[in-house]
Amino acid sequence: MREMTINIIENKALLLGDNNFETGALVLEAGQEVKEGAFLKRGDSGLFVPVTDTNTEEPVAIVPVTVKNTRSESLRISLRGCISGKVRADMLNVNGTQATTAQIDVLRKFTGMVPIFANDISRTMEV
Repeated sequence: MREMTINIIENKALLLGDNNFETGALVLEAGQEVKEGAFLKRGDSGLFVPVTDTNTEEPVAIVPVTVKNTRSESLRISLRGCISGKVRADMLNVNGTQATTAQIDVLRKFTGMVPIFANDISRTMEV
């Protein structure tokens, strides 16, 4: 009898379609990382800034890819923030922590995003 094997395929996609983007910039401190799916708000001079509290801050976009500053000084990074369209809800985060249902509702309220709860079918079994 063959041994059962499990394959894990890591190819989740945050953006699920009909997405629109806005060109802007994000300032990152030395060593700072902003993960894919992070909520963004508008800061000084129209720059994007990561949202840390959805009770007091209104998100306007999300980060479509993880960005990290590997330099020893702060860095201004050009970024096309996703402002509308379908996105995978389980990949959204606020300040590095997975977004709650209430926080996802805040994103839906202030943006043109449609967060979709997707089932993970990336695990397959062979017998």
